[in-house]
Amino acid sequence: MSVVFFCFFCFVFLQILTVLHKALQELRAQDHTPPSPALVSTALLCLKLLGAALEREAEFHDLLRRSSLPQKDVTPLYRLLAEVNPCSNKPDHVINIAR
Repeated sequence: MSVVFFCFFCFVFLQILTVLHKALQELRAQDHTPPSPALVSTALLCLKLLGAALEREAEFHDLLRRSSLPQKDVTPLYRLLAEVNPCSNKPDHVINIAR
C-alpha cells in the first residue's frame, strides 16, 4: 500500500458515508413499500466497506509513520465519522451507521 492510496482511501471513505446517508433516506421514504433489493444491497455493501476500513486503519497509520508524508495531513477515520455530514449539515454519520 502507498500513502497516495491511503489519501484516496479517505476520500472514498467519505463518499461511502454519503452513499450510506442517501440510501438511508430512501429506505426511510419507502415506509409502506418493501425496499428494492438493490437499495438494501447498496446499504449493506457500504456498511461492509466501512467495517473493513476501520479494521485496516491501524495498518494504514503504520504505513504513514514509515512514509515521508506529514502526519498532520491525514485525518483519522474516527474524526471523519465525527465530522459534519454535508448531506444533512449535522454530525450524524455514526447515527446513520447505527440505523
